[in-house]
Amino acid sequence: LDGIQRASTIIENLLRFARPSPSDQVEPLNLVVLARETVSVLAPQAKLQKIKVIEDYQDPSVLISGNANLLRQVVMNLILNAYQAMPTGGEIRIAVRREAAEAVVRVCDTGCGIPSSHLGKVFDPFFTTQPVGKGTGLGLSICYTVVKQHGGVISVDSVEGRGSTFTVRLPLTAIDS
Repeated sequence: LDGIQRASTIIENLLRFARPSPSDQVEPLNLVVLARETVSVLAPQAKLQKIKVIEDYQDPSVLISGNANLLRQVVMNLILNAYQAMPTGGEIRIAVRREAAEAVVRVCDTGCGIPSSHLGKVFDPFFTTQPVGKGTGLGLSICYTVVKQHGGVISVDSVEGRGSTFTVRLPLTAIDS
């Protein structure tokens, strides 16, 4: 019964990700639910890579207006980048907070970090440190564009050899501020 329930949850989450929606569809969203769903979909990969995932949600609900599929893609890209930075395992923390009039999503990893010479380029289209054929260099550029379209900002702090923290700030909905 537990296995069936787990399989059912996985299928529901995959269908939620796969459901097409118009790119301009804006709706009320709970960022905590969106983050939990994304972490759940990516949990098997974390387990395979021996990555400990810590979910840190201060409130059960942090409401914004946005396109669910696009914002899921942002969270997914940030988590997958963190996984890539920890090929031999590590720890990732996904936090969703309400700070002043903003919803804040932080993805912190204990991976290899980003060299300071690359920090100014990580959101540039086609910039990648991956070997040829391994990455397009579009993931963080897409994140930047989507976050900006939602009236937000994305930033990165990193220490080479110790890990990186990506922070997404989005405006709260009027009812949640």
